[in-house]
Amino acid sequence: MTKAKSTTPRLTAQRKLELYLATRAPEAPIGELLRQAGVHLDDLREIERTIESASLAALKVKGRHGRLPTDVSRAGARLGAPKSVAALPASRSTTENVDA
Repeated sequence: MTKAKSTTPRLTAQRKLELYLATRAPEAPIGELLRQAGVHLDDLREIERTIESASLAALKVKGRHGRLPTDVSRAGARLGAPKSVAALPASRSTTENVDA
């Protein structure tokens, strides 16, 4: 006995995301979209849980929570003003004649 080939393409991650986005519209024909993709409503709910949990995990702040950023403007004032351009030694001009 041979296996019959499936008429629906394989449900890749890209196709799952497209199905998820297509079913988000308020007037989306969910039953028709599921039939075209060859999946059941339970499969769609699993895709929704996976995408929503992955998006929350991606949006979480990594590192230390609750730590405020440091104010660098006060630290720069303690170091003093930068050197003036006039105080720097003059460099040799490229238009000067050089003895060859």
